[in-house]
Amino acid sequence: MSSSSSAAGERSVTEQIAAWVTDVDGAGVPSLGIERVRNLVLDSLGNQFAGMAVSTGQLLSEWVRAQGGTPTCTVTAQAFKTTPAYATLANGAASHSLENDDIATFSSHPNSPLTAAS
Repeated sequence: MSSSSSAAGERSVTEQIAAWVTDVDGAGVPSLGIERVRNLVLDSLGNQFAGMAVSTGQLLSEWVRAQGGTPTCTVTAQAFKTTPAYATLANGAASHSLENDDIATFSSHPNSPLTAAS
């Protein structure tokens, strides 16, 4: 047990979540969780596409393309691939360009950093 544990034999909430994420199989994920993640991913992709249609996404995509790099990762709504870091930068910025990443009880878009990287 690491020295960061609050007491001998107890795991922090972060450690418990990490253990669940690494140990769970598809059968162990609640259907409501699958539905919510699916909706969040679709929402994030929608924000990326929308962001690529405005100047923020277009200008950054042009800059990323000019940087070159190994074409391994997709830049959303663009006809090129680039490095993981550049694709994450472009996709993440596009997700945020319309400022749809608000946090509210009735509406929220907190997913862009995760889907931009994946």
